Amino acid sequence: MKMFRTDDEDVRRMASNTLEFLEAMGESDAKEKTAEKHEPKQEAAHESHSIDMNIKLQPWQTPNFVIGVMPPRPRQEGFNPDAAPKWSLKEVDAETLAKMCDEFRAEVFRKAEKPDPANGAAK
Repeated sequence: MKMFRTDDEDVRRMASNTLEFLEAMGESDAKEKTAEKHEPKQEAAHESHSIDMNIKLQPWQTPNFVIGVMPPRPRQEGFNPDAAPKWSLKEVDAETLAKMCDEFRAEVFRKAEKPDPANGAAK
């Protein structure tokens, strides 16, 4: 997954550290596969350098349940007013799950300040 393109020296150091980490974790061929891509080119000092870095991301955890929204209530002895009812995903109808997934996807792209490629043309 292409993460970013930058001219920042700190990112070059991070790429080098990532390669060292992969080698230490047993991915001994990682450096050979990517060394040419990440080695800085010998250029004039006034020119900028850039690298592309691919990082495998861990997928998000899929929930097992949904949580209901409860109205605020006063605290009572032995009762937690913040405890909301939970339902297994199996108990929720398909239309509601689809709507929640669509809202989650829209919120992720909104927070990332990127257009959702599933919506076709960029907004």
